[in-house]
Amino acid sequence: MKPIVKNGLLLVVVVALAFGPLFLKRNAEFAGADVQAGEAINAVAPNYKPWFKPLY
Repeated sequence: MKPIVKNGLLLVVVVALAFGPLFLKRNAEFAGADVQAGEAINAVAPNYKPWFKPLY
């Protein structure tokens, strides 16, 4: 197999892996680790105050 074909197929696979979940589960809620950590902290120590706020 030629290198250009191999690289093209690799690019297609990488793009499919990166964007596939977004199209397969359109209405899914993708919560990050920050949200899950905040929920766990609130369950253990509801009066906890964060040291700083995110910039965004």
